[in-house]
Amino acid sequence: LLGETYQASFPQHGISISIESTSHSPNIANFLLVHKDFKFWGKYEYITRLEGSSKNSMLIHHQGTNHVDFNDGQRISFTWPQIQITGLTTGDRTCKYVGSMQFVDEKNKIKTLIKFGDTGNDKSLPKKRNDIFSGKIYFYNQAESPSKKKSDKNEANYKDMKEEICTLHGSWLEYLQVEQEEVWNINKETPTQYVPVENPLPSDVRFREDIVWLKRNNKLHAQEWKLILEERQRYERKLRMAQSQSQSQSQGKSKKK
Repeated sequence: LLGETYQASFPQHGISISIESTSHSPNIANFLLVHKDFKFWGKYEYITRLEGSSKNSMLIHHQGTNHVDFNDGQRISFTWPQIQITGLTTGDRTCKYVGSMQFVDEKNKIKTLIKFGDTGNDKSLPKKRNDIFSGKIYFYNQAESPSKKKSDKNEANYKDMKEEICTLHGSWLEYLQVEQEEVWNINKETPTQYVPVENPLPSDVRFREDIVWLKRNNKLHAQEWKLILEERQRYERKLRMAQSQSQSQSQGKSKKK
């Protein structure tokens, strides 16, 4: 629901997180994760597109850039790769990352480019596994003002590279290795558990009447409240549209004067 929030913490790491639904159509959720040394913030908006004539697969694109701001003023921004889901109607259902993703430190002109389903120059990696990726961390040349399409193509082929720092490879299901050092392994890391805050905002998802009744196993009341909330959302949307139209008309009259 628009304006719905959620607040939690990761007490073992000293991290708090706040999330808010900021758009109903399209569905967008903004988030802010705070640690004493950094802040991680951005938004989640997913755009989907069916592929092929059979419409048996779908591409999901995560719109929006995410940022990590450190206390020393450094910022790392990154974008997510596309997600491909196959077997929507026939065949085995699979889900994998496709394409590439980038991490950019504009202040120091450092970039990381990761290609999914790509083994790079490492002949030891299995080529048939979809979870494999490879990439490079490097200093990049800032293009003066290239077209967006041309810029994306150059970056995907490391053509904006000024000087290579190191290489990396791994599996997004298992491990990450930078040069010869393994920096993450799913079998060695302890999963992090979040804890909901005790006194959240009144808009917290835990106070939604349909969810409350669903947890009480009363599906009839849950469905009734769901319809009430949906009608309320439609009504409030009409009010916002009417207000926006009224403001546009007022601005138009002011310009004519």
